[in-house]
Amino acid sequence: IERMECPSLLTFHEEYMLPKRPVILTGCTSYWPAMTTNRWSLEYLRKVAGPRTVPVEIGSRYTDKEWSQKLMTVNKFIDKFIMSTENEKGYLAQHQLFDQIPQLRKDILVPDYCCMLDYSYKEGKNEIEEQVSKEDVKINAWFGPGGTVSPLHYDPQHNLLTQVFGDKYIRLYDKLETEFLYPHEGMLTNTSQVRKDRECV
Repeated sequence: IERMECPSLLTFHEEYMLPKRPVILTGCTSYWPAMTTNRWSLEYLRKVAGPRTVPVEIGSRYTDKEWSQKLMTVNKFIDKFIMSTENEKGYLAQHQLFDQIPQLRKDILVPDYCCMLDYSYKEGKNEIEEQVSKEDVKINAWFGPGGTVSPLHYDPQHNLLTQVFGDKYIRLYDKLETEFLYPHEGMLTNTSQVRKDRECV
C-alpha cells in the first residue's frame, strides 16, 4: 500500500478516493493535541474519562457464541482488560466516546479528507465540493488490549483510521475477492466466515 505525506485534497480525491485505492497517510495528525500537548496515555484517559461508563465487548470476536457486551467505567475497563494479565478479552469498539466526553473530542481534529464526495465533479467544472461538514463526520473510538481481533468485514462508508497510540495489524482484500470470502447470511452479511490467525478490516 502506498504511503503519502499529507497529499493535497485534489490528489487524495482523484488518486485514492474516486478509484477506491487504500493509502497510508502520514504526518496528517502530528499537530493534534492528542499527539502533543495532551498526549494520550492510560494515565491521561483515566484522568479525563476514568469514572465514565462505556459499553465493552467481551470476547475475542463478535461472531463467537460466547461474545457479549457489558457496561463498566473506563477505569474498570483499563484495570480488567488493559492492565490485567488474564486471557479474557474486552474491547471498547465503535463507540461514540467523543460525544460522551467532549474533553477528549477537543484533543482530535477532523482532517479535511473526511469531507469529500465520491463523485463530486459539477457539470462543466473541475472542482471538489464537500459532501458533509466536519460537524457531521461520524467519529468512533476503538480501545483494546493486544490480541484483540475484529473479524474480516467491510464497512459501507469510507474510513479514515487514525492510530493514536499502540499499533494495529490490518489485512485488506480486493473487492473482486468478495465471493471467496464467504460472507455470513442475515444480519452479518458484511462479515466473512473465513477465520484467520490475525483478522481485521
